[in-house]
Amino acid sequence: MVTRREFLKVAGIAGAGAAAGAAGGYAFRALSGPLPGSAIGGELAIYNWSYYLFEPLLDEFRRQTGVSAIRYDTFESGDQVWQALQRAPSGYDLVLLVDRYVPEAVAQGYILPIDARNVPNLDLVLPTFEDLAYDPEHSHSVPYVWGTTGIGVNTAAVAGAVTSWADLFDVPFLQANFKKVTMLDDMRETLAAALLLLGHGVNTTVAADLYEARDRLIEQKPYLAKYASAAEYMAALPAGDWAASHAWNGDVVQMRLGAPQVHYVVPTEGAVLWVDNFVVPAGARNKAAAEAFINFMLEPANETLNSEYIGYPNANRLSYDWLPESFRTDPAIYPDPTTMAKLRPLQELDPATLAVYEAVWQTVSQA
Repeated sequence: MVTRREFLKVAGIAGAGAAAGAAGGYAFRALSGPLPGSAIGGELAIYNWSYYLFEPLLDEFRRQTGVSAIRYDTFESGDQVWQALQRAPSGYDLVLLVDRYVPEAVAQGYILPIDARNVPNLDLVLPTFEDLAYDPEHSHSVPYVWGTTGIGVNTAAVAGAVTSWADLFDVPFLQANFKKVTMLDDMRETLAAALLLLGHGVNTTVAADLYEARDRLIEQKPYLAKYASAAEYMAALPAGDWAASHAWNGDVVQMRLGAPQVHYVVPTEGAVLWVDNFVVPAGARNKAAAEAFINFMLEPANETLNSEYIGYPNANRLSYDWLPESFRTDPAIYPDPTTMAKLRPLQELDPATLAVYEAVWQTVSQA
């Protein structure tokens, strides 16, 4: 697999198009006519997770479309982007939204319908990602990448083995790794970890399940370094400042490139499976550029280059075959069938249930 450093080196040659060719001999898909959006100008504002895009692709998109400038901002939790969408207009033309938020965003009018005529590369989406329950027709969202939420472990810094959520909640383990363990600063993800530990569903509507999860999180919290963001554990885990972090799989894949002592674990109790999606916020000033960028990112060469760089699998049916075998056979990236059977997607919650989750999370946060 091409390293981040190698990607940055080839990217400096002549933009992302040249980077794709230098990195793996990839060929851009032949389009019938010019790239959609090739005559588009103006500015494009994008809001994305940190460490989640091969950024030289932004310059290549500008070159191909005539977009004059791209503002590229990053966030650290799904809650942050949700809050931005509620502030219509959000100030962005394109944001990344995890699957569970899409139905409510549509219902509340926070995101706009996507004009499929401007995204012809939608026909390259894998069949696995068609007819998804949260947006069956891709009317408001387009899959970007997918992954799992498990545990990143620095084997050189950790005291003891980590194979399960039970390890991260075990008091003797926490004492041995005092202030060197972190959980995600994300309500649904961290509650899901505690619910999986306890054998409950990650979308439970049973208040007693949530109260039990709350109590376990409160018991764990004094031993933690903190509830952390991706940007924080991406620095501290490979450095050995932290021993184990609740983390997204692609982040750990990125860390391993410079720190082979960092490993990714899908806990024995199971883990969260998620899909991140492109959506266009209500009030977007340059919807045409946003749709052109979605189509640009669905180009197989761009998908391949981006996936190798960020460490996450994409939803493009041509890109998979272009990825190196080492990437396609890496269990941290593509879980085996046994592991896949233990993965659970987070789903939209009804308002009453969501209120219980929020109250429980507030109690944990203030503990």
